[in-house]
Order: sequence, then structure tokens, then C-alpha cells
Amino acid sequence: VYSSSGTWPLDAKRWATDASAGTFYGTSVAVANNVVVVGAPRHDGGGNDAGAVYVLEEVAGFWTEIARLEGTSTSGRLGASTGLVSDVSASTWSLLTAAPGVSRVYSSVNVARMR
Repeated sequence: VYSSSGTWPLDAKRWATDASAGTFYGTSVAVANNVVVVGAPRHDGGGNDAGAVYVLEEVAGFWTEIARLEGTSTSGRLGASTGLVSDVSASTWSLLTAAPGVSRVYSSVNVARMR
């Protein structure tokens, strides 16, 4: 995570709490205010390459993982792309994430609301 104060110094490095090689953590990233979502489409927690999305929040200068959404379909690759939108007060976020390998018509787009 970088922050701007005229220059762009590195503020923090953050890995998944269950990090392992080959998850492709960081394939997609979205930011809204003090929340970041990070996709790991090759995460195997919900099945081989089911994917996962991690939600991080910055409070008082520290980044903490506040949620992990895991894919449930083998080869679904949840987190291949992510988007994050917050309301004006930053009290509610809408998270969109794709799972292009889900064996439905074409792919799956998931929406979650966080408060």
C-alpha cells in the first residue's frame, strides 16, 4: 500500500492470512476510501482454484483483514476481477467480484454489501 504526501512512499505490505504459493493473490485489487479488496483466483480453500477475495480495512494506520470470501466451485476462480464502491459517508460498501470459471451460462458476478 502506497500513500501520497507529495511522493509515494511504501506504507505497508499485506499478505493474506492464509497465504500460500500459487493463489495469485493480488490478481485484482479495488480501493474505496480506507477499504481494499484483493482477489486470489487460484486459492484452493473452497476447491481446486475456487478462488477467494480478501477485504482489508485501514484503521489508525494499520491494515487488517476483516473478511475473506471463498469461492465454492472448483475452477471457479472467484476474485479474477473485483470492484468496490462506497456510499458518500463510507459506511456501506458494495463489492463486486467475478468467478469466470463457474460452469453456468458464462460466468458468475457476485455482489456483497458490507456495513
